[in-house]
Amino acid sequence: MVIGINARALLDIYTGIGQYTLNLLKEFEKIEKKRDSDNLDFGSTNGATEVKFVIVVPSESCAKILHEKKIYPRDICEINVLPEITWLPLGLRRHYWEQRQLPRFFNEYRDDSGRSIDAVFLPYVCPPWMKSYSYKTNSRKTKTFMTIHDAIPWTDDTYRTGLLSHLSHVMAKRSLKHIDQLITVSHTAAKDIAKATGIPEASLKVIYNAPGEIFQQEEWSEESMSGELMNNQNRPPPQTLTRYALYVGGYDKRKNVGQLTKMWTKYGQGPLVLVGGKVRDTKLYSDYPDVYPTNNFSLSDAKNSLTNLTKKNTLQVVQTGFLSDESLAEIYRTARVFLHFSEKEGFNIPITEAMASHIPMLLSDTPVHREIAGTAAMYVNPSDEEAIKEAFDRIWNDEKLRSDLMEKCRIVKKSYSWKRSAQAYVDLFTR
Repeated sequence: MVIGINARALLDIYTGIGQYTLNLLKEFEKIEKKRDSDNLDFGSTNGATEVKFVIVVPSESCAKILHEKKIYPRDICEINVLPEITWLPLGLRRHYWEQRQLPRFFNEYRDDSGRSIDAVFLPYVCPPWMKSYSYKTNSRKTKTFMTIHDAIPWTDDTYRTGLLSHLSHVMAKRSLKHIDQLITVSHTAAKDIAKATGIPEASLKVIYNAPGEIFQQEEWSEESMSGELMNNQNRPPPQTLTRYALYVGGYDKRKNVGQLTKMWTKYGQGPLVLVGGKVRDTKLYSDYPDVYPTNNFSLSDAKNSLTNLTKKNTLQVVQTGFLSDESLAEIYRTARVFLHFSEKEGFNIPITEAMASHIPMLLSDTPVHREIAGTAAMYVNPSDEEAIKEAFDRIWNDEKLRSDLMEKCRIVKKSYSWKRSAQAYVDLFTR
């Protein structure tokens, strides 16, 4: 079986959808490698369907990411660069690539054995707007699978900033009927999507996201440390960096980073580290104004920055920008608390990363956070200042509460695995 995959989301590798796409691709390759190995060992397919993934990206930079992650055996994962039409206006290039170039590529594709595409997987919302744009091979309709991560673009006006943006979201909503199987990442998202689009909730297949493998490690070794973080000689013991609060994510307005920072600088204890930032310089990411004290945080200077700040017990805000998984994993492991005040999410991968790292979490009290974190977190209304003040004090100072939350993290985190999720996708594609 040959499955075509739109991996365009790798252009924004640090976003949730970018990480989702990358982690699934890594696991898809592992699943097929294991199947090939089992076939060699037992001399049969054992009833398994042989799968080849044809991955299409719009730039060499995306292909480079896949090669760096060692996703390249051509017999399992064939990587194809399909450049955008550069003479088109910038706003139209993406839509033309998704609506015309990609379907044409998959419809005309043949591998060295003459096999065509049997199924197409779209890891984000980009359904064909018209039947003439659909995926088919020799008049045979190719089965299509697409993930809708949340209903936010249809329910939040800030994500529809212009005529083309508005049109694309309207057309996408109308075109969901062209997809054979819709997938989403939480039961909360399924309810929201059904309400926003009119699609029956039962028709949405729920497959959870998960933390990357590097966040699942129980112990951290010097050998696994990234050179980006700091060299072994200068690396401080982890316990010297455990007096800071941590936020990981974007600066979209719905993430409430401005409110989180305001409340922490007023009622918190120790530095607040913000990992992430603006994906684009637009009004959509204007929630965190540059009025709070910040410093340019380099991981190679971690010993001098965070250690000094914790000694002074300062409430300074530290912004790191986006980090590699290796560096981010270490930042998680040396944080005292994890904070996230987002109003709307479809899943929120950083929560599972924090759970995998056994960090006490204080989250906004939303249905999706309750679904994903369960009893492994404290919850608060991000608009209730008195409740936030009390919650900050408890999650920082109440050792019994902290110990209980860390133990629950160890239990709840077992619900999330990219290996299991990827296998669920492959089972869906091949059934």
